[in-house]
Amino acid sequence: MTNTKEEIQKEIERIIKTSGTPDEALSNICKAFPDVDYEVLKKSFDNERKKAEKSFSKTADSDDIQNLSEDDLEAVAGGSFGSWMKKNWPIVVGTAAIITVGAVCWKKGYDSKASNKNLLTQRGAGYTEGVKDTFENNGIKCKG
Repeated sequence: MTNTKEEIQKEIERIIKTSGTPDEALSNICKAFPDVDYEVLKKSFDNERKKAEKSFSKTADSDDIQNLSEDDLEAVAGGSFGSWMKKNWPIVVGTAAIITVGAVCWKKGYDSKASNKNLLTQRGAGYTEGVKDTFENNGIKCKG
């Protein structure tokens, strides 16, 4: 795996820019980061997509509701969530990838005694528990 957060982020951005679909991007990210399980990354993407859809829905609910065609929606309000996702899937994939790849990198460091000792000393047990909860919510098992 790549060493720094900045390098990881740049690699993920490069992969997303050269991918044509979310599934292609997820697959390519897993190839670039072999320790990342495709199903875990896909689940993270699905979670981020649901969050984006919920947010999009709240915005749409705040305005008067009218039955408009997809073309009318596009012209008036930027379209439906499906139309928004077609344009903005890289943001959702990127968020899911950064969370998942970062979690895998952190877990690998967490498993080593030196990193675990340093982490507990510098961050405290509360932070560690929060990160472990994030892993488990994205399907990554933690020791201890």
